[in-house]
Amino acid sequence: MFRVWAPEIKEVIKQAKPEEISLDKIPFKQLTPLGITRESLQKSGELEKLLKGEKTSIMPNLTMVILGKERRAAGRLFLIIEPDGRLKFRVEFVKAHQTMQQS
Repeated sequence: MFRVWAPEIKEVIKQAKPEEISLDKIPFKQLTPLGITRESLQKSGELEKLLKGEKTSIMPNLTMVILGKERRAAGRLFLIIEPDGRLKFRVEFVKAHQTMQQS
């Protein structure tokens, strides 16, 4: 039997800590394809959560293009730290029934 070692997701995706996050390092351009702007994050109060190293609240209308078709999904945004120290956005998708419970 062969065993292949694979790192756990926790080892691969390192959620950014507050001391690693500053407003000038946040890659807001990565949000454009999802239909989110820096301004919308500020108005909703979600930017403060990101700056604290937290996940956002559930965002029910994230927009994305999959196989050439526009789709909408619900999810939370959070920041990870790349091995080179850059910040990057990740989305934690949630199921529809979780979205209804949070509303």
